[in-house]
Amino acid sequence: MTDAQLALWSGELFNKKVTSAFWSSFKGQYGRTQAEVLVYLMEHEASQASQMAEDLNIPKQHASKIVRGLMEDGLVLAAVSPEDRRANRLSLSPKGKALLMEHIRQSDESFARLLSRLNPPQREELRRAMTAIGEILSAL
Repeated sequence: MTDAQLALWSGELFNKKVTSAFWSSFKGQYGRTQAEVLVYLMEHEASQASQMAEDLNIPKQHASKIVRGLMEDGLVLAAVSPEDRRANRLSLSPKGKALLMEHIRQSDESFARLLSRLNPPQREELRRAMTAIGEILSAL
């Protein structure tokens, strides 16, 4: 297996086993891209829409439409950027933070149920491996 194949396989497996519960918890309420925008804004407080669109690899027009919808739902706030008065800084509203934290809580419960299938040494080994992979990938 090549490095690229290994990366694809491990990413797909991780998504199927771990993160899919989080993303699917939004179904019927918000789509995957809307959920990704909420997560992005949690991780990047006071972001510009253009940077968010670039980082999430979505067209700027689509990002603007998503942000408008999330603002209408009271989940996202916009404030004029002090650096560029033509741009807005986006952030989660308290309602948006509460919604996202509820989905994270549900996802934590789902992941805990999944991990309960492993014995304690296996759980610790998985935690160490995920931490190591995250640290290594962050350094790239």
